[in-house]
Amino acid sequence: NKELNIIKEELKSAGTQLGKIKSLESLDIARAVTVPEEMDFSQTALTSLTMMKCGIKAVPKPEALPETLTSMNLSSSEISEINGDYSKLTNLKTLNLGNNKLYQIPEAIGTFTALETLDLSGNLYGTVPDGILTNLTGLKTLTLGMYLPVQKDGTAYVIDPGYPDTKQIGR
Repeated sequence: NKELNIIKEELKSAGTQLGKIKSLESLDIARAVTVPEEMDFSQTALTSLTMMKCGIKAVPKPEALPETLTSMNLSSSEISEINGDYSKLTNLKTLNLGNNKLYQIPEAIGTFTALETLDLSGNLYGTVPDGILTNLTGLKTLTLGMYLPVQKDGTAYVIDPGYPDTKQIGR
């Protein structure tokens, strides 16, 4: 089977073994009670990774993720930081970091260069730092949520006021 759903379970040391399933394409470990920080999916064929409501504190390291990944849902966890260069994830089109603990939008967001959809809603940041979205040239949908007033900074982003929480971006 190429799909695995593990809901509301303690992964502990068994979680580190998931990265050894080379044919694994879709993994959903939503609401897992314990998720080992050292999980490495780099040798899998994952295209979809869901780790929502897992209590993780950081986005998995770039070297722990496969280049085949197209969608990653890390929403509703405890993520407060994103570190590293994620530019090797050239197939990652959708990233959901909504409802975490990001007090600022990290510069590492700009290294997810292939993104088309980015959800940052429900975090605690106040502004979008200048130039942080410049590298996201394929971005079509940016969900910021109610915490952030969208500001024009001279770039070619066009904000559609018809979407109060989801912003359609055109270039």
